[in-house]
Amino acid sequence: MGCGKSSVGHLLGIQLNWPWVDLDEWIEKHESQSIKEIFDEKGEPYFRHLEEQNIALWTEQSPMVFSMGGGAPCDVKRWKLISDNFYTVFIDVESEVLINRLENERKQRPLIADKDDWKSDYLDLLAKRRVYYEQADFILKSDRESPEETTQRILDHVLQ
Repeated sequence: MGCGKSSVGHLLGIQLNWPWVDLDEWIEKHESQSIKEIFDEKGEPYFRHLEEQNIALWTEQSPMVFSMGGGAPCDVKRWKLISDNFYTVFIDVESEVLINRLENERKQRPLIADKDDWKSDYLDLLAKRRVYYEQADFILKSDRESPEETTQRILDHVLQ
């Protein structure tokens, strides 16, 4: 959450001339609701089920750039589906930088939107998710880089 997955994914799609799909945007479009509304009305388990269904749908497309929300890979079954079908990149950004990025947009983030101690809750969530993130094919430290710089570093690594 807040590492720049969508911005970088979009730029990667352009640079590679591949289709780009943002899983959260795709789900919002097909559910006709925001992610926050889905969480509020139907709950997180329903949303995670939608993620899994749509990840499976997109594994049939190739080549493509696929951005997904921070919780998408955080389940053994979903991680296997992702890692078996995609080259994975973890954009590893320092916690302080992530919190600064999320400060003004957290109301759109259902897992931290209504939390009084959202920073602590976010750091706990991030710590739990790292076990999945750190299994990525490529881990890129990217604290203060622009999306363009991050994109170029991914391309340099993947295309070498």
